[in-house]
Amino acid sequence: MGTTVKDVMIRREILTRVMLDTLLVDPSRFGVTVHDGVVTIEGTPQTAMVGHDIIEEIRHVEGVVSVRDRLSYPSGENWPTIVGSQFA
Repeated sequence: MGTTVKDVMIRREILTRVMLDTLLVDPSRFGVTVHDGVVTIEGTPQTAMVGHDIIEEIRHVEGVVSVRDRLSYPSGENWPTIVGSQFA
């Protein structure tokens, strides 16, 4: 198919509500395309946590069917390792 009016509305919601209003990130740092409710996002977030937050918020936008995460995550960040129900 192709880009529909609904796709345009989803993209606008991601750029304004998710990025600007909720997460306070600059949308110009990212490429966001939507086709038939499938969102593809590219770019480099400030931190891996911000990148994961963006993806999670996009998943909750009405009309989003799936998210293709094409972000380039910053390297060298330490994430806690989960062992059972405890952090190591």
